[in-house]
Amino acid sequence: MLFLALLRFIKKNEVWDSNKYQSDGLSQEEISNNRFLDKWTEIREKGLWKYCINDGGFILGAGLSLALSIVIFFYLGSKFREIMADPGSLFAFIGYNYLGGAIAGIIIHRFLWRSNERKYMRLTTSTDEHPLDTFQK
Repeated sequence: MLFLALLRFIKKNEVWDSNKYQSDGLSQEEISNNRFLDKWTEIREKGLWKYCINDGGFILGAGLSLALSIVIFFYLGSKFREIMADPGSLFAFIGYNYLGGAIAGIIIHRFLWRSNERKYMRLTTSTDEHPLDTFQK
């Protein structure tokens, strides 16, 4: 599953196709902004919760659960081996660990949505007043 998450990350961030946005006269920042606008436009069309669940829950959740497992392994030491000895405890540990990672990933991506929306509005709106800034006043 971690392998599939890695493949999706590579495809999503177009690591293989680095020449897609290369153009004469554009700075690296403009290329980065164009890349962001193309990617975020697609994500916006799918919606907030698909973004949070797919990218946050599944992909980031897998990475966070793996990182959490490694931390727990080094923190608990010999007690970790006792947990792994019983198959029921092993499956419970994997399930709770992934569930915790998925929930954290969803929460993180919910906050990233707002940040990316602000960036999108800043890049696509030429006025000083942004629609998202009016909600904070």
